[in-house]
Amino acid sequence: MPGLRFGKYRVFFVEHDLSERPHIHVESGGNAAKDWLTPIELFSNRRFPTHELTKIERVLNENYATVMEMWEREASKR
Repeated sequence: MPGLRFGKYRVFFVEHDLSERPHIHVESGGNAAKDWLTPIELFSNRRFPTHELTKIERVLNENYATVMEMWEREASKR
């Protein structure tokens, strides 16, 4: 399960769902979210407050090239 860390957020992909459209899973402190990457959009949220979802979206936008590179590298292995 490849991943990166952006501050307190761990972002990662789950191998079995790489056939879905590009997305990222985000975890921090027992909270979890799934965001689509094209375009960046929240898909699901478990316990992140709204202000943190806004911060996560900003982090994903700021690191978009890195995250998409990792997605493409992992998806190409399938």
